[in-house]
This record gives sequence, C-alpha cells and structure tokens, in this order.
Amino acid sequence: MGSIRRLLTPFSYLRIEREDKIKDELIIPTILTLLGLSCLWLLSGKIPIFSEKGLISFIVNYLQIVSGFYIASLAAVATFDKDSMDKPMPGLPTILPRVKRGRDADETLSRRRFLCFLFGYLSLLSLILYFGGSALILIAPTLKTMLSESSIIILKWSTITIYLFVTFNLLVTTLLGLYYMTDRIHRKEAVFIAPPKSDTNPAPSNESDDDE
Repeated sequence: MGSIRRLLTPFSYLRIEREDKIKDELIIPTILTLLGLSCLWLLSGKIPIFSEKGLISFIVNYLQIVSGFYIASLAAVATFDKDSMDKPMPGLPTILPRVKRGRDADETLSRRRFLCFLFGYLSLLSLILYFGGSALILIAPTLKTMLSESSIIILKWSTITIYLFVTFNLLVTTLLGLYYMTDRIHRKEAVFIAPPKSDTNPAPSNESDDDE
C-alpha cells in the first residue's frame, strides 16, 4: 500500500482546499461535458468516437504532445529561483489536509508546492488518459462483437461521459496552471505599511494586487 500511495501522490492535488475549487474542478468540466455529449448526440453517427480517426484518437494525439509539456512545467516550477515561490499564497489559505500520527497536520501551501501538485496531477492524469484512450480504441471493435446492442449503447455513452469529463477537467486545470505561470507568480509581493507612530489606533494594512 505504501508503494501505491507514493505512485499516486500527484492525486493529492484533488484534496487541496482552495478558493473556487468546486467551480474549477467540477462545475465547469461538467458543463463542458454536457455540451460535448449534446453535440455528439445531435450528430450521432456523423462523428466517430472509438475508431482510429475518431474523437478518442484525437484526444490521445493531443495528449501525446502536452504530456511532455506538463512534465517540463513541473521541473521548471520545482527549480524556479524566486523567493516568493516558497512563501504562503496570499489571500484565502490554500491548504492540503493531512493526518499525522492520528492528528490533523494540515499544510498551508506555498506557490511552489501548489504548482508542483498541480503539474504533477496534470502529468499523471494525461498519462492515464493517453493509455486509457489507446486501450479503448484497441478493444472497441472486439467488444462490439461480444456484447448486445443495448449493452453497447450503455457502455458507449457511459464511457464517453467519463472520458470527456476527465479530459475537460484536465483542460480547465491546464488553463489554471497557465494562469499562474504567466501572471500570478510574477506579481509583486504584498508590502506591509507600518502605521504612523502618532496614530493611537493603528490599523495595519496589507497592500497588494494579489487576489488569490
């Protein structure tokens, strides 16, 4: 179990508590999945899904390109030389729940830790989608001859629903990672401004353009 837990560590990203988590990881991918399924249903028979030139094959070809990008981004984030990368993220805390020796030991993540989990998750998920999609393309013709027509319809639409949802989750998370890489990690740090000594009721302020 220890080995499996280590191999699946990138999936710890899913346990991270952060602002807009449900919207980014569930609501938006669900909406996109429903739109995709609607298009496939309306164009039923006109868009191949499991063939070598079908929808799954198109996604697999895309993943073949971007999986290397995710791994390269992970390496870049891990070695990026900027002090702010190792400080806690501004705004609402981004937390990774942990239990150590039976006690809660939640970790407040820095930008580096958060982005490492994010691109590690993308790297592993892209590999799973790549090999899973390739397997679907290979076994689809065989399953078509073994199962009844009603079973094929149920299996087809349940499989494509799950595959599309995970693919759109990957896409939305990729856009989130690009947002951080192109903008957030390059913004100025918050600057603490000390109140005037003559002020009898000091009110510290934290000026920043951060809005994590």
